[in-house]
Formats: sequence, structure tokens, C-alpha cells
Amino acid sequence: MATSKVKPQIRSYTFKAVIEPDQFADGHTAYHAYIPALQGCRTWGYTVEEALENLEVAANTNLLCRRRAVRRADSGFG
Repeated sequence: MATSKVKPQIRSYTFKAVIEPDQFADGHTAYHAYIPALQGCRTWGYTVEEALENLEVAANTNLLCRRRAVRRADSGFG
């Protein structure tokens, strides 16, 4: 049986992240996080660490959606 060796595509991106302190209406602290270069990529967390973790998920989702949109447009289904 013939095997095909396909090299996986590994992508690495570096973006500037902005994290700003925020407060709920009741005074509890939160942190608002966003990536200016990725439209709509924003989230929040109760701590800076949580906001960064949530931002990583948001950025990965944002980029995945962008790649899918490009593939659809290239295939004529966009």
C-alpha cells in the first residue's frame, strides 16, 4: 500500500493584544481584551490571565473563520 507523506501546515501569528481594566455595574473588576488588527476579536475575563486565555480562543476562531471564508470564495461558493 502506498503512503502519502503530506507535511502539515503550521501557522504562527503574532498580534498586539490590548487589555484594559473594566468594571461591572456592581463594581466588580473585570478585564476587557481585544486585538486591534482582527475586527471583532474581543473578549473579557475576571483576571488578566483569563482575559488572555479567552482572547487566544477568540483569535483562533476569528482566523479559522477568515480562512474558511477565503476557501469558499476561491471555490466559487462565496
